[in-house]
Amino acid sequence: MKDDKKECLLELIDAIDESSEAPEYLFQERVIAEAFLCIRSNLFRAFANKSKTLTYSEILENKKTSAVE
Repeated sequence: MKDDKKECLLELIDAIDESSEAPEYLFQERVIAEAFLCIRSNLFRAFANKSKTLTYSEILENKKTSAVE
């Protein structure tokens, strides 16, 4: 899926670069609003916590180990 997204974005960039009318279209209010909506939804999304949750005893053990070193 990542490769498909990358390919799509590259095609969009090529299309924009080749069109002389692209700047006029891109700077319309609706296009900018939609672009910011897309950016906002990606910036402020929730990420899954992939790290292991430490228990209280593991945290204490890590503190003791780091204090000794």
